[in-house]
Amino acid sequence: MSVSKIEVMEERTIGRHFQAAALGVILGSLPLSLQDKILEGFEIGEIILEHNEASLIINNITSILKTVCNVKRAAPTLYRAGRGDTRILSMLAPSLALKGSLCDWLIAIGQNVLQYANTSVPIPMFLRSYVFSKYRDVGEVEMTNAISLYSATAGAVISVIASDLRRGEARYELYIVPDTSLESIRNSSRIYAILHAQAKGIRNLETYIRDLLRVESLSFELTMLLSIALFIYNVTTQVAGMPPLTGLYNVFEKFKIISVVPEQRPRVVWERPLTLTYIFEELDRRGIMGILLRLYWCADHAVKYSESVTRAGDVVSQCVTALFAYIETKSLDQMLACVANTQRLIDKFNYLCKSEGDKNACNAERDFAVLNKDIVKLVA
Repeated sequence: MSVSKIEVMEERTIGRHFQAAALGVILGSLPLSLQDKILEGFEIGEIILEHNEASLIINNITSILKTVCNVKRAAPTLYRAGRGDTRILSMLAPSLALKGSLCDWLIAIGQNVLQYANTSVPIPMFLRSYVFSKYRDVGEVEMTNAISLYSATAGAVISVIASDLRRGEARYELYIVPDTSLESIRNSSRIYAILHAQAKGIRNLETYIRDLLRVESLSFELTMLLSIALFIYNVTTQVAGMPPLTGLYNVFEKFKIISVVPEQRPRVVWERPLTLTYIFEELDRRGIMGILLRLYWCADHAVKYSESVTRAGDVVSQCVTALFAYIETKSLDQMLACVANTQRLIDKFNYLCKSEGDKNACNAERDFAVLNKDIVKLVA
């Protein structure tokens, strides 16, 4: 019986996190003996597989990808630098070169990869984001094998949550990945089940991100955290079969948010743990989980009334910043300033509502008033 080997990529590369995502999300669907192999393999740097085990892994990954392809439009950027990522990936299936959707292509070539699992291939640029020293010598290309490259590429597709985001002249893509600890790999299926969930009345995560990015004064990092927190809260409380939010406390922090700027070569501009537990715990304790959605709606009002209600976006940005700072440090100064400034906006929207009969302004007045009350309740 043939034997395959998944070579776990080195710690400095983003590809290792992508492999953890792909293997972690299917872990619970595999026999316990194979689960143990995968977890042990991440500690020693390689996973030795019998043919039937490799087949199980590929089949489960393609099954997950079928769901992923249907629920997200985001995709990792492929680069032309070096040998070219598209050309390298096409080596996984010489008879079916990569064209069109990367996600659909990965599903189509699953059996091809299984047949040529040990074929040696270069590591493409999009998996080498952290290895800055390698960029100085484009001719230096590390090698892996087909099944290892396939798992990392599938993990990139699974973990990307937004792509082609714009802030000023910069373009970003975002990933949520396991930190590659064994606990993060074990919990990947729960986290990615939430991130890929769909339900009537819940906007997808990328939509929340794009909407909040319209508030130009809100920092990119806080935009991401608020969007992710809001989406996760909505899914875990409104979608049947999702893991309970409280059961994920202290699990979120085993995952990372990674922001990549896809220039000529990928550049990681920041990364941080998915620090959500302390936010959810505090808001739940105070009975104001709804403040997450209220901030989102207030941001929407601020953008729509940016010309007639001056500095509305700045006030929303200040309140988001104040919320995260208060929960972390219990500093009251920014929160009190938020209360005062939201009251000013309430008065302005009240004027537009009553004097001009603007129903949307009436809704804005209501949302800012509820936000103000929630903030007072938080600091009381």
